[in-house]
Amino acid sequence: MPGGRVVLSQSIPRHTQRLYELIAWGRATALREKVVAAEEAIYTDAADPLVNWDADDLRAALEGAGLMDVRVTVETQTEERRITGGHLERWFPVLSPSPREGLGEGAGKDPLPNPPPLEEGARDPLPNPLPRGEGTRARLSYGERLLVGGLSADEVGKVEKLFREQLVEQTVAWVSRLAYIRADL
Repeated sequence: MPGGRVVLSQSIPRHTQRLYELIAWGRATALREKVVAAEEAIYTDAADPLVNWDADDLRAALEGAGLMDVRVTVETQTEERRITGGHLERWFPVLSPSPREGLGEGAGKDPLPNPPPLEEGARDPLPNPLPRGEGTRARLSYGERLLVGGLSADEVGKVEKLFREQLVEQTVAWVSRLAYIRADL
């Protein structure tokens, strides 16, 4: 509708809280460095449009869609967040040995099995409209991304242990960036 205005806010996943910052690493500095590199790689993965964009990308996309006078203001937001066992289960799901094989060594194996194929002529009764199957385990978990990022299964196990010991049922300061957008149609 010409003459209309769009106003919204959107968190910027690329600038979300880094989990490695929530942990006291002690003497595990070499492990910390590997985790930092692997976690930062998550947010610069050119193949993952859910997390690799910034405020400038958002502005360009809105202008490219024909919106005018696009204004984006970014603010840092800190909130208290309680880390539950459920968070850790999503970050470090139980993996069978087979998906772990080859990960972290550059083997490039798909860490998650594909669902069985549909019978000929059958339609998927619940197609997933989200990119790369978000919410269906088709996206890699944090632990799986650490494996892909070069950590061994033993190292990921150590990271998971640190997270469980230090974070479960703890309230942390969760820092993120929020974009406030105003644009004319």
